[in-house]
Amino acid sequence: MSDDKKKKKRTVKKNYVKDAKSKKVVKKTRRGTTTKERVSQYNEGYLGHKPADIPYGDKKLWEKRFKSKTDKAGKEKMRREKIVFDDGNQMTKRTQRKVRFGPKKGKFKIKTTHYNRGEKTVTRRYKDAINKDKL
Repeated sequence: MSDDKKKKKRTVKKNYVKDAKSKKVVKKTRRGTTTKERVSQYNEGYLGHKPADIPYGDKKLWEKRFKSKTDKAGKEKMRREKIVFDDGNQMTKRTQRKVRFGPKKGKFKIKTTHYNRGEKTVTRRYKDAINKDKL
C-alpha cells in the first residue's frame, strides 16, 4: 500500500456541546469534503437535572443536524440542515443542491420545509449561491 492510502482522511469530534450528544465527522476525498454534524439534547431523566438549551441564533434548540459537500475547488455543492425547537413543536428543514441539468443548470435549488404544530409550509426557489444564513 502507498502512503496516501494509509493516511487518515476522516476526523471525528464528539461531545463538544454541554448536556447534548454531539458528533462532527469531516471526510476528505479526491472529489472534495463531506461534513456531517449532529447535536441532540439529552433528557432530564438521563442527566438528573434539566438539560441546557443548545443556542442557535435567537432560538433554543432541541436537535440540530447538518450535512455539507464541497467540490475539488472547495465550493459548496450541497447543504442540508434540520433544526427542532420550541419544545419539539417546531421543525425547519432546508435542502440546497446544485442543479446539474435543464434550463436552471448551475443555479442552486433551495427547498425549505417548516412544521409548526402540525401545519406544514414548503418554499422552493432557485438562487445563484448557497444560502448560509441560520434557519
